[in-house]
Amino acid sequence: MSPSTEVIVVIIAVILILIFLGIMMLVMAVYYGNRRRRMEKEKARMLEEFDKQLLQSKLEMREQTFAFISEEIHDNVGQILGLAKVQLCLMEERGQHNPELIRDAKENLGKAMSELRDLARSLNSDRIQQFDLLKNLEEEVYRINKNGLGKISLIHNGHVSDIRNEQKLILFRVIQESLHNTVKHAQASSIQIKMEEKDHQLAITLEDDGKGFDVNQTMQSGNGLGLRNMQKRVDLIGGTFKLESSPGKGTKINITVYNE
Repeated sequence: MSPSTEVIVVIIAVILILIFLGIMMLVMAVYYGNRRRRMEKEKARMLEEFDKQLLQSKLEMREQTFAFISEEIHDNVGQILGLAKVQLCLMEERGQHNPELIRDAKENLGKAMSELRDLARSLNSDRIQQFDLLKNLEEEVYRINKNGLGKISLIHNGHVSDIRNEQKLILFRVIQESLHNTVKHAQASSIQIKMEEKDHQLAITLEDDGKGFDVNQTMQSGNGLGLRNMQKRVDLIGGTFKLESSPGKGTKINITVYNE
C-alpha cells in the first residue's frame, strides 16, 4: 500500500470515528434530554398530587371540625344551656329569689360560654396555617376517649420534628384515619400512639390489641383502598409506611418522616 493510500485510509478512519462519536453524543444528548423531561414531568406530577392531597386533607379537617362542633353544641353546650334554662324556670315558677339556683345557673352559663369560646378557636384559619401536630393529636385522642369510642394513650417527648406544616397536616390526617378505622372495625380495647424523635426523623407507631386482619387479602380486595391512600399520602411527604397485622393479633403501623 502506497503512502498516499495509507494517508487516505487514515483520514477515512478518522472521519468514521468522528461520525461515530458524533452519533453517540447525539444519542446521549437525546437520551438525557428525554430522561430530564421525564424527571421534570414526574416531579410536576408529584407536586400536583401533593397539592391535591394537601387540599383534600384541609377539606377533610374542616369537615371533621364542623362535625365535631355540631356534636359538641348538641351534646354539651345544648345540655348546659338547657339545664340553666330549667333552673331559671324553677325560680320563675316558685316566684322567689333562690341564691343557690342563681349561682348554679350562672356557673352553667359560664361553662357554656367557655365551651363556645373553645369551639370558636377551632374555626380559626390559623389552626391550619400554623398547624400544631402534637396539640391536634392530643385533642383527637381526648375527643375519642371522652365519647367512649376507645381507650387511646398518646406517648411522646413533648417535641415534634421540624417538618413543614403541610406535611404535618397530611400526617395528622393519616393518623386520624387510622384511629377511626381502628375504633370502627378492630374491636380493640386499647390503642397506643407513640411518637419519638431519633436520628433526624420522626417515628410514629400506632398499635392496637384488636382482632387484626389478613393484610394481603385486604390490600387485594376493595377494602384496601383506605390503606393504599394512607400509604400514598405518607409517600408524598417523603416518609415510609409499614403495616403489620394478622387475625387475632392486633395491628401495628409504623410511620417514619425525615427532617428536611
